[in-house]
Amino acid sequence: MVVPSLKGKGYVGVGRVLARAVPYLDFRHEGRLLQDFNLAAPKMPENSEDLANSEYVLRVEWDASVPREEAKWQSNAGLFTTPLVRASLDRQPTTVAFVESSFGVRLQELAT
Repeated sequence: MVVPSLKGKGYVGVGRVLARAVPYLDFRHEGRLLQDFNLAAPKMPENSEDLANSEYVLRVEWDASVPREEAKWQSNAGLFTTPLVRASLDRQPTTVAFVESSFGVRLQELAT
């Protein structure tokens, strides 16, 4: 499961991971390479020839999501934030409750 947040904005969705992450050059969407799409992240292909430094892409099925302009956040509420790409919400009951309420989901149910 993923619960992505944007720095300075808030949480933007809840989704289920469908497959392991793969390097940018190996990811296909509807049979097409990512370079065939007009991506919002133009620097994504940088370092794609070097697996250690390449961007990796994760296939996700979104249960709930909002545009970045509608990101969910509540100041001074003790919500979890981190600069890490990957982190756990296991011991973050305040954040879990906020995400569940904001997106109308039950994280525990989605995780099974």
